Amino acid sequence: ILDGATLVGDLDLTASGGHVTLRLVNGGTFTGNASISSATGHEATLAAETPLTLSGRTITLGERGVLGVSGTNTLTLGTGTTVHLSGANSRLSSDLYAEPGDDPRRRRRRQPPDRPRRLP
Repeated sequence: ILDGATLVGDLDLTASGGHVTLRLVNGGTFTGNASISSATGHEATLAAETPLTLSGRTITLGERGVLGVSGTNTLTLGTGTTVHLSGANSRLSSDLYAEPGDDPRRRRRRQPPDRPRRLP
């Protein structure tokens, strides 16, 4: 989580051993370009959970790289920003999490098993 802080420089968000997520919250941001990818079967995600404007940047989404926004926040791609979807299963996404920290994948309910019914 990058909470209200600025990372000066490029962002290399490469997953090599599982799912990795960087959440930008409360004004968290970075100043350089971003490379987001995963060498495993999992995703690498940059999630804007705060209003975010990216200007003059190159965002490269490699294999299973995800750039997204959650909740009611806005992700603005400003002047000079390029997003490259260069890998399989790379994507732009919205509503990654319904509320900050609320991962809908963890909210799934187990479906009850089918029960036999009696016929009249």
